[in-house]
Amino acid sequence: MPPHRCLIALASCVASAAASLMPHRCLLALASCVALRPAGDVLQRLEYDRGLDASRFSFFFRDGQNPLKTGAPFDAPNDRVNGTERRLAYAIPEHRIAFFSYGERLVWHRERRVDRVYGSDGCGVKLGDVVAGHDRWKAHRAAAAAATRFFVRGRSARGRR
Repeated sequence: MPPHRCLIALASCVASAAASLMPHRCLLALASCVALRPAGDVLQRLEYDRGLDASRFSFFFRDGQNPLKTGAPFDAPNDRVNGTERRLAYAIPEHRIAFFSYGERLVWHRERRVDRVYGSDGCGVKLGDVVAGHDRWKAHRAAAAAATRFFVRGRSARGRR
């Protein structure tokens, strides 16, 4: 999207937010303006940032003609791709890498344009925030899942009577 169209989208977003007319649509429009950092940048960050435990990260990629994404730990040995690269994350072509996760939390996703590594998706969350708040995020996720299970069980029990 050209820069002038981004400014128009931003003005529209501000107007929509002020009128409370579905601000999530304007956020999607703005996300298309921001360039997503490539998978190679994420790989380098995970390898060279000494403050990160790379073993807690995993990546998912398209494996040949298989429509499902295949996952592997970041530090997994290369046992799939011919060549001299010893680590699978660097042996897989970058265009096949679909997303990265820290534990169970998504940190970079090509198709959804999520970037919590560098914050280039415009949401302002960066990798340090994800790592520092992972336990809190996991507890919140577990509480939400428990509330959903309770709600579903309660509704299904009422429906049987």
